[in-house]
Amino acid sequence: MDTYQENFYEKDYFQVFTLSNDVFFNGRENNFEYNMLKFKIIYSVTLMFLIEKFGFS
Repeated sequence: MDTYQENFYEKDYFQVFTLSNDVFFNGRENNFEYNMLKFKIIYSVTLMFLIEKFGFS
């Protein structure tokens, strides 16, 4: 866990999507920037899903 936190910004963005649920949702919950990144990813995916499903324009 310590190694993951130290090297977070050196990893590819893609690795954010391949983390285990435990690390992704609980590993850095005190880090504001990480929470914002998590929110933006979830919000973007949800919005794209809704647009695709219901055809909002």
